[in-house]
Amino acid sequence: MGLAARPMLPRITQLSISVPITFIYGGQSWLNMSTGLRVRANRPQSYVDVMVIEDGGHHAYAEYADAFNDYVNAVANLVDEGYEFRPGSEDLVRFEKSTQSIYRPRAGSFRAREESRKTART
Repeated sequence: MGLAARPMLPRITQLSISVPITFIYGGQSWLNMSTGLRVRANRPQSYVDVMVIEDGGHHAYAEYADAFNDYVNAVANLVDEGYEFRPGSEDLVRFEKSTQSIYRPRAGSFRAREESRKTART
């Protein structure tokens, strides 16, 4: 396994503390979440969330796309509502995600078209 040409950890501390950061890891990935935890420890005055998709591997965004997208959508909904991401408020994002209604694909999306085809066949 190679190393990154420009590792993120030394550079991420240069971001403004007002920039919220979220790491999403697969719980079964060969890449552990130590970097996310170190960033959170090094930025105590910044919003840093470390999420884990328990059964996901390194490509959890693809393997568990619905779970990944639910989390991203929860964050986007809070942004749309004008939520101010502050240190210690990470649990609110988890709450927002857990209270979302069941996943409904956007009209016109690939998944929506596929579900329409399945429904039409039955």
